[in-house]
Amino acid sequence: MKVLTKLGELELPESIASFFQASVEYDEELLTECFAEDAILQDEGMEYRGPSEISRHIIKANRDAAVTKELIDFKEKDGLPVATAMLSGDFEGSPLPLDFHFVLSGEKIKSLDITLSEPES
Repeated sequence: MKVLTKLGELELPESIASFFQASVEYDEELLTECFAEDAILQDEGMEYRGPSEISRHIIKANRDAAVTKELIDFKEKDGLPVATAMLSGDFEGSPLPLDFHFVLSGEKIKSLDITLSEPES
């Protein structure tokens, strides 16, 4: 699925494009549908399991900090999809570039690890 960004169009797998759309629109139902039943999220040193728990965490974190996301890059790293987004909101260090490291299972997200983006060397 093509996603238009300020840097041009990026080609994303549908579940990843839906993840970003749902997380900024606070669409818990769509966000839940993006994840496999046994999905795991690693975010801010915590682990969340299953589509419902993951979706609730993401939407709560985004709402509480009034987060906006701007997708700025998408590439494969070590054979896995990594999206980079600039997050702004009511949190220390805003704006921050974060990397979203995905593992897909079919058309669903099986694993997501959100980390601070590190400049490439």
